[in-house]
Amino acid sequence: MYLKPLNLLSLSSLLLVVFITASCNKDEDPNARTNSEMKAIDTFLETLVGDEPIFYDKSGMRIVIHQIGDNQTPMTGQKVKFNYALKLFPTGDVVESGTMENLLEKMPTEGLRY
Repeated sequence: MYLKPLNLLSLSSLLLVVFITASCNKDEDPNARTNSEMKAIDTFLETLVGDEPIFYDKSGMRIVIHQIGDNQTPMTGQKVKFNYALKLFPTGDVVESGTMENLLEKMPTEGLRY
């Protein structure tokens, strides 16, 4: 009488362990999708921008400079002004755009320091 519920519980536990073990595939690279998407973004940018410089900041964000001004390179303590557009890949939808003007050292983007 007690044997059947015990067998059912044992079988359920065994199946649970098998499913958990099967779902934890250690051979799969956890960064495979991210690496694939980064490669697709780089390929897209290389075809889109041509000779325009592409910079990469520490976070992996890509910065494309479409037009370089005629003035000298800004230095610490000088005010800089630039237009920007943040676009989604691959649709190109603009999620944010505007103009920034501030002291160089207070700018949030690494692209100005190159």
